[in-house]
Amino acid sequence: MFAGPRATTFKQAQREGRVFAGAYDGLPRFRIDDRSCRFTPFGREALAMVGAAPEKGMGLALRLGWALRHPTLFKAYPELYNFRCVLYADDQTSPHFTGPRKNLRQGSCDREQVIVHVKLGLTENLLLRTTLHEIQHRIQRIERFTGGSNVTAEFKKIMEERHSRIRIDNSYLRGPRLKAHLELLKLSRKDDATLRELIYGNTEIPHNLSPTTAPLFYRVRDYARARYRQTPGELEARQVEHEFTLTGELQREHITISPRGLKTNNRQSARLQFLPRLLYP
Repeated sequence: MFAGPRATTFKQAQREGRVFAGAYDGLPRFRIDDRSCRFTPFGREALAMVGAAPEKGMGLALRLGWALRHPTLFKAYPELYNFRCVLYADDQTSPHFTGPRKNLRQGSCDREQVIVHVKLGLTENLLLRTTLHEIQHRIQRIERFTGGSNVTAEFKKIMEERHSRIRIDNSYLRGPRLKAHLELLKLSRKDDATLRELIYGNTEIPHNLSPTTAPLFYRVRDYARARYRQTPGELEARQVEHEFTLTGELQREHITISPRGLKTNNRQSARLQFLPRLLYP
């Protein structure tokens, strides 16, 4: 994990020569060792309760320090111990075990809380990775690092950029294509919840879009996903996941979310697609 000058251990990292400049913002950073990170027994019980939840939308809110054992993180940022963590029950299976639906949400972070989506088939390792990913986004807010984004925000930006170009020269866009653009632009300017449901919804087919608008929606959605993955904050958070995987945690015994709660197994989890490139060596 990457911390900055507001961490209580920053001066120690400076003395040890572990501080380096960020790739995009140039702000000083140092690595926090994630090798000792794991869920507490209480955190595992909470995961079991949420994993066995019968309905999507059910969740459990608790302090991050109650769910996660990470001494080096909480030493650097004591305020994160009491930060709100929500384990959210999701009725979808793990995106890493289902081909068609491999872009489901795994987590999110805002000013008030970290949200982890608990899905059937996810191992403890993958849930830890998601949690660390979202905590890195929280640290980005604390340190004013260049932040990440989300697919919804990138979707809106793409449509506004596209509309700006069309207002300058709409000679290439007429008839049904222009109508499709305007319909999708109107949708992108609605509240975020409506757009999120369309992007992350349970169906691949947006039934509320016209036949001429749906292909445009797919193209913009896929482009938004690609842009989102390449934002500086997202690349940094994904590198945190990547480095955590390299610590040997995959060799540990895994706890898998099943309909009956937590299930122990020794099978190594499916290898995920990591970064096409790493920000830091």
